[in-house]
Amino acid sequence: NKTQTVFRTQTHKGQGFNELRFDDATDNQLLHLHAQKDMDVQVRNSKNERVDYDRSTSIGHDEKLVVANKRIITVEQQQDITIKANNIEKVVADKSLIVDGDLIQKIGGGVSLDSKDNIILESHGKITFKVGNSFIVIHAGGIDINGPIINIGPIVNIGEAGSPSSVKAPINPEVLIALAGSGIPFIERCPVDTTVKVSPPRDEY
Repeated sequence: NKTQTVFRTQTHKGQGFNELRFDDATDNQLLHLHAQKDMDVQVRNSKNERVDYDRSTSIGHDEKLVVANKRIITVEQQQDITIKANNIEKVVADKSLIVDGDLIQKIGGGVSLDSKDNIILESHGKITFKVGNSFIVIHAGGIDINGPIINIGPIVNIGEAGSPSSVKAPINPEVLIALAGSGIPFIERCPVDTTVKVSPPRDEY
């Protein structure tokens, strides 16, 4: 080939080769490097690499990256990351996440958060906890609670189960006063025992 210059070495007593090829065809210039097995590159000082267009990297097995000092990654536009198995991340010191726009997380399973210290959740708007038709909304004007039944603790069980005196009575009556205007039932109703027979009153003589 008139446009190619090739340096190739054959494997000793085996198949394969190492190759360095230059192709100087107009508009199709190419520098090709082929290693039959391993390749070692050692740079005693700095290494600068620039790709003016696309770059693709395909790794058939594992990859390991060790950075002795700081690492900085800047993506000028969108970044997409797909992990088809587990993702394990460990931070020995602190971690900060700054999002200038919205943060949306969709989780197909459960969520567990365990903190050895305080948890502070602060919003300049409102915070909403919602499960089905029940929700709690916390805003600057107060706290809104809505649901078919609202149970407030700590509670004290009085009497035997099934009797009219078995209503669960909250210890803190101020909470009941605050919820009285909502019209929501927040105590258990006393069940009616239909098995009790009541004798009619006897006439007095």
